Amino acid sequence: MGINIFQNKNGGNAGMNLKLWGRLFIVLSSIAVILTIGCETGYLGIKPATVIGRVVDQESRVPIAGAQVVMSSAEASSSGGGLQQSINHATTLTDNQGYFIFENITPDNVFFQISAPSYRTIVIPSQVESPDGGETLDLEHISILSGKSTDLKDIGLLNIAPIMPDEINLKVDIKDALSNTRISTQPGDDPIYFEVTVNNETYGPYSADTWREEGQKITPATELKMTVSHYSSQGQLLYDPLEMPTMQGNKNLLVTAEMKPVTYALAVNFQEVPDYVEDAGVEMKITVEYLTPGMTSHLGFSYNPPPTIVKQGGNASTLAIVTRNNTCVLPTIPRPCNIRFELRGYREQILYIGEDTLPIGSDGTYRIDLAFDVDDKKSGYDQPTVYSEISNPAMGLGNKIGFLDNKLTRDVHLIVSNMGTSGTITDAYISLPKTGSTDLPIDSEGGTAKVIYRKVPTGYECAVSVVVSRGAGDSYGISEDGYYINVPNTDNFDTEFDRNHYLEPLAIGLSGKGSD
Repeated sequence: MGINIFQNKNGGNAGMNLKLWGRLFIVLSSIAVILTIGCETGYLGIKPATVIGRVVDQESRVPIAGAQVVMSSAEASSSGGGLQQSINHATTLTDNQGYFIFENITPDNVFFQISAPSYRTIVIPSQVESPDGGETLDLEHISILSGKSTDLKDIGLLNIAPIMPDEINLKVDIKDALSNTRISTQPGDDPIYFEVTVNNETYGPYSADTWREEGQKITPATELKMTVSHYSSQGQLLYDPLEMPTMQGNKNLLVTAEMKPVTYALAVNFQEVPDYVEDAGVEMKITVEYLTPGMTSHLGFSYNPPPTIVKQGGNASTLAIVTRNNTCVLPTIPRPCNIRFELRGYREQILYIGEDTLPIGSDGTYRIDLAFDVDDKKSGYDQPTVYSEISNPAMGLGNKIGFLDNKLTRDVHLIVSNMGTSGTITDAYISLPKTGSTDLPIDSEGGTAKVIYRKVPTGYECAVSVVVSRGAGDSYGISEDGYYINVPNTDNFDTEFDRNHYLEPLAIGLSGKGSD
């Protein structure tokens, strides 16, 4: 049964039919509006959008393939969560031509993070190009509109990787870490050679001067791993290898290498120590003076300018009790060096150890014997002992340095006065060693008598004893202790005679019993 909207002309239900017809018109109109909107916006009123762009090198404008492009909603970033899942969050890579595309994107406010190896990562729209290709624009976000395609155009990335040349020149300023001086070759000296290993490739050996002044052509690299090593054809190393900090090699380099000297322990053994030294319990001062490698000790030689000398403190200066067969160990002794031995009553002894003197021993300890009964027979007072054959005690080899001719002595006059009306010194004695004495003098008039002892050791106390005879069975003795044989001032020697006899003799006076 159909609905008759139109009634007969006699009226009848005409008013009611008119109301029904109006309501139907409103419903149909609403459906038409919905259909119209649907045709315009698609399902639920949203059309998918597209974003395209290209990533290029900022300077060369060359496309960058494989760059990563991350898109995320601006709301996701502003919420403090960084790149996180939100309305939009997607990642893609650029193709061989540097292009990227995001399809089926929900209309949104977004930003992009673009990164590539060797390039600085950027986030846009912190800066994007204007549509007409002019100046860049600062924006808060990029709006992706419904059904629209957004073209970001060319996005430039800054290349932060260095441009590598075919080769670079490496110069190394090699210094001695102990003396803080440059290792350099002086006239008449043999050069010290070094090798430099860069990224497993070894260059040299060249002298320290060559490395500093000329250098070496090397292959550049983003990271240079470098080691500087002393080179010796005999395997006697002066310096420990030095591993340098990793550096970048895209241009010529001048680096400083502070090399630490190879050190060892030196044992000094005292032999045949005189009783008067041992009984006194004196100490020997042993000082190490470090010479700059490549230079010869200037002591006792004509050398101008002299090499740099660095006095080491701490364990390099040792006081050792001088007793027979006592051994003093000096650690951390570098080469080359002077070792000075200073003892009361003895002239300073100087031991020079050169660069090639010591082989590297397994235990790192070497021994020398300082012998008080051996004469080194030096040619002159100012000539130091230059000793160049120190050996490893593990090999059973000994090394003696004579200390006998370093002994400082002086003549001693033993004077006895007021011996009486007559008297004769029948015996006289001094406790320190001496070369000999004159004949015993006789003073029959009761004046004074004198005994001269030649070359008595200085710096130590002694006892003296004298026996005076005044006739048959009539004699008396004089004895005293605690006489100190002072060390003469050897700075003012003018002649060889002075050096041998040490200026004025020392007089020790004793008093007799007087006259009866």
